[in-house]
Amino acid sequence: MTCRTRRGLVWVACCALVGLGACGIGVDEHPRGLDVEVTSTTVADSPTTGPISAVLYFSREGQLFPVVQELPNRSIESVIDGVLQGPPEGQQLSGLGNSVPSGTELIGVARSNGEIVVNLSSAFDNVVGLVRQQAIGQMVMSVTEQFEVETMSFEVDGRTLTVSSPRRGDATEVTACDYTSLLPGVDDMANAGLEGGLAEELSIRRVHLAEQCRDDEPGGG
Repeated sequence: MTCRTRRGLVWVACCALVGLGACGIGVDEHPRGLDVEVTSTTVADSPTTGPISAVLYFSREGQLFPVVQELPNRSIESVIDGVLQGPPEGQQLSGLGNSVPSGTELIGVARSNGEIVVNLSSAFDNVVGLVRQQAIGQMVMSVTEQFEVETMSFEVDGRTLTVSSPRRGDATEVTACDYTSLLPGVDDMANAGLEGGLAEELSIRRVHLAEQCRDDEPGGG
């Protein structure tokens, strides 16, 4: 038996309990309550040392699909750099691409409380329209998968961008709710070949975002 914890859709195997007696743990005659330590799955903001696995989003036929990619550390900068570099080599998802234009570089990331400002190089201006919307969506969904973020905004060479949200139209600040509609449904996942843990966890994230984004709507409850 395995158990798992969800942190950026990464599966973590844990020890199976094959029998309490075999582990040297006594068995009580009567059941008793256990002291359970409640922990948070929020990823720390500070980078970790050494490489980590994270889930990043890339585009396929106008939708955003998750893949697991190795990053040098856990930081917002590493997540965005991973998106800019494109899908990892050898990934099995058919037709996956990158809507971020080639040559785009990360100049810097500024964070104040839950607000993040991403400054990109001028090469990002080489993409417009729906492809640009998907490129922004890739970064937003990848960052919010790993970190607690209230809003994200974008700059090119320090100039604030007005970006397109499928949910609200043009905006200067966006959230994961703005790009939830770009996540694939069950049939789309099957057609693309996304299956197993990633497909299951993506479905869970869709449900979570549907609840969160409904509460964020004016008059939502």
